[in-house]
Amino acid sequence: MLANMVLDGIEEIAKSHRKKFQKMKDGVILYRYSNHFNFVRYADDFVIISNNPKNLRLLQKDIEIFLQVRGLELSKEKTFITHIRKGFDFLGFNFRKYPNNKVIVKPSKDGIKSFKSKIKEIFKQHNSSPLELLIDKLNPLIKGWAYYYRFVNSKVIFSLLDRYIWYKSFNWVKRLHQRREIMKYYKKYFKLSPNYQSETLSNGIKYVARLSALPLLEHIKIVSTANPYNKDDNLYFTKRYISLKLRNKFSY
Repeated sequence: MLANMVLDGIEEIAKSHRKKFQKMKDGVILYRYSNHFNFVRYADDFVIISNNPKNLRLLQKDIEIFLQVRGLELSKEKTFITHIRKGFDFLGFNFRKYPNNKVIVKPSKDGIKSFKSKIKEIFKQHNSSPLELLIDKLNPLIKGWAYYYRFVNSKVIFSLLDRYIWYKSFNWVKRLHQRREIMKYYKKYFKLSPNYQSETLSNGIKYVARLSALPLLEHIKIVSTANPYNKDDNLYFTKRYISLKLRNKFSY
């Protein structure tokens, strides 16, 4: 909330840099050129997209002045200008345009690394805990991560992370029983889940969730002119809520 209050108006700076140019000779337009800027912000994180790096540098200077007045400055680690074909990370997602001219959005490498680190830490903290407690600690993290990234190109990454969690689960069982008769204990601890027909760590009642079991969906953008605080838009947001609730219905 504080970030939204302090940074209110920063979008207008980007709009002020939008200009159109054209060169004429003898009444004939030789060429036209426009400075295009798209500004996307979430709290204090934002990304600006333009068709010219020179224009971005000029805009960056004005934004730095805007922030300086408010006692703020751009993060040196996170602020850079790059080409869309090299890609960039924003809010845990990686955006990149590939040679086929398609922009593909997928979980960022840092996001994947952070998730794996948290999974590893849970197994480490509960290396001798009851299986039910381990599952209760793992599932909220797995499900939350899956729901966050289910709207982008995550299918392959979900499968790879499921494999990572499986190996961590297998090692947990080996460590618990000191690697003795591991296949005997495998049958005891790994069971076929009724929800996704795959063997996963289980006590027979609860199962470690699998990311790839969650169907991927296309994100439905909110109409830009709609305002949740405007009574005239209540019907729109009610219909949107109901349709998303029905579409997203899924139980692990």
